[in-house]
Amino acid sequence: MIGNAEHLMDELSGRQIQGDERKVLRNTLASKLPREQYLENIAALPSEVLACGCRDACPNKNVLKQVRHEAREIEIPSKDEWEALFAIRNEQQDTSGHRVKGTLQVITLHPKGIILFSEKLVRLYHHVAKHDIVYIDATGSILLGEKHCYAYEIVIRHHIPETLL
Repeated sequence: MIGNAEHLMDELSGRQIQGDERKVLRNTLASKLPREQYLENIAALPSEVLACGCRDACPNKNVLKQVRHEAREIEIPSKDEWEALFAIRNEQQDTSGHRVKGTLQVITLHPKGIILFSEKLVRLYHHVAKHDIVYIDATGSILLGEKHCYAYEIVIRHHIPETLL
């Protein structure tokens, strides 16, 4: 094919993926790498289209990375981080007031702190602590300029490496 492609200077270009198609792709990319999705898209192209070199039907890797970033963004309920933490904790509680969902369990303002754990991790701790060493590990300061803001974690050895917590 011989010819020139002409585009107007004031021509607007839109997103490659929009609307419902973008929502579906967001859900897919929440658990899949963009490169993996890109390779699947390329493999799904008809051989005639692939032979022509036209890959317009396949969003490029940068577009897929952007969609994945959108999928992994967290909606923060407030600009104030402490209000946001309280709102998140309240969302995770069930109607009876027991904290059975989520991992955000305790928030303290004086001194500032949060405690995170899940029921699954507590069960694992009780199981492993009977037979193995359990210790507390502390990081250095985790916020720039804050001298007394540390992250502490209980460290236990998990004997089943394939199991994700």
